[in-house]
Amino acid sequence: MRFPSELVATVQVTGQTPVDEDYTDYFYTQASVREPGDTGDVPTGRAARFLALQQEVIKQDFFTWENMKYLEKPNLAPEEAHDYAALRRWAHRFYPGTQPSPSDFGYTADGAPDPAAAKA
Repeated sequence: MRFPSELVATVQVTGQTPVDEDYTDYFYTQASVREPGDTGDVPTGRAARFLALQQEVIKQDFFTWENMKYLEKPNLAPEEAHDYAALRRWAHRFYPGTQPSPSDFGYTADGAPDPAAAKA
């Protein structure tokens, strides 16, 4: 994820590792552009403030993440449906069992809600 450069030029990379049937370890790293003249190992100025803010803000999501459950046919926001449905189809190939059809996960291949899924 890239943040608007008006804040401070920053890149964030996240990764998740399933550890069992119920839990996933979540990792993230973030890097920001240094202030002019900043050559130390520890960020200063706007970069330091932005990184500190992100470390606090992410804690607000812990409750949600700790209580999430996998839903076969989730109710996704329209602007996210296409990408999440594509990600689920791609990831499904790594699990045993049948391969997904274009309408699996409650969304068609183009990301539109699948009317047939609502009846299932």
